[in-house]
Amino acid sequence: MGKSDEQLQALADKLERAGDDPARVDIVRIDHFRGFEAYWAVPADEATARRGVWRKAPGARLFSSLRRALGSEMPIVAEDLGFITDEVKALRDGVGIQTSYPLAQVADWAPRLQSRT
Repeated sequence: MGKSDEQLQALADKLERAGDDPARVDIVRIDHFRGFEAYWAVPADEATARRGVWRKAPGARLFSSLRRALGSEMPIVAEDLGFITDEVKALRDGVGIQTSYPLAQVADWAPRLQSRT
């Protein structure tokens, strides 16, 4: 088992322990879901993020582990914020995760949505 596999298992184990008590967890909300498909990696010694690069994230492997730990019935909601690509949408839809929108983002959209009616 490699380091990333061990980290995924440790996360799954923590969530499984939390899920053992239904009063503690009834939904899992994931902020910055975009980072589970790919993330902007910046070397630690850089003063700015300009020299970063996009790196692939564990994606579906992580969510398979979570589903095993939490059970397929545990609802997972992903925050839809940031640069959402077709790959991010495919990951979200492929692993059966619902979308949430930050209230500030919805408030920004409201006038435009009302003008369409």
